[in-house]
Amino acid sequence: MTTGKLWGPSILAALGEGPLATADIWCDERWPHLRFERLRDRVEATQLDVIARVRGAAAMPSIWDEDGIMVLSVYLDGPANERTVATLARHEPLVTSAVTMAGIAERNQQQSQRVLDALASRAAIEQAKGVIMGIRNCDPNAAWDVLRAVSQEVNLKLRELATALVEHIGQVPADKPVNQSVVHVDERAREIAAQLWKGLRQEQIGDGTHVP
Repeated sequence: MTTGKLWGPSILAALGEGPLATADIWCDERWPHLRFERLRDRVEATQLDVIARVRGAAAMPSIWDEDGIMVLSVYLDGPANERTVATLARHEPLVTSAVTMAGIAERNQQQSQRVLDALASRAAIEQAKGVIMGIRNCDPNAAWDVLRAVSQEVNLKLRELATALVEHIGQVPADKPVNQSVVHVDERAREIAAQLWKGLRQEQIGDGTHVP
């Protein structure tokens, strides 16, 4: 939800905040300029009636390519919380795939290939998150934050980082959906993945946990 400078959860999710939720979208400090009163003169009366019923909201970043990022959002007439985010996470793969495949017909061949590449990386991203969750004993959101932070810090696409991490740990190619493209990783991505895995292992040893 955005109106001019009145940014909201979808924008913050796309900018790297990761999955997020709010109990009341109109009173959240993360977007201080987004207030219901400011929308009265900006939208049509029919839209205002619908917006007036909105309270909670949740957003989750999904796949991205050179054209931008897809964000799955939901707006509720009651508070949104971590359970709302978990529900988005369960439905995100299906929704994203359906929307993406529907739009492929309107793209040229090169654009369509990039989208398919992004979809092909989903399994590796989920595997990488699972590995981080296991070694850090954290939830999916925290695992996503780790991948996202490293990806941004070293200027490496997250899907390439995730694929390289999974391949480094398993010493085998990462899983991919049937009939979809492989995400190719170069030597730099492999080195970064190895450093990330080494850091995670050292972090766990520092906590006194045995690492096989």
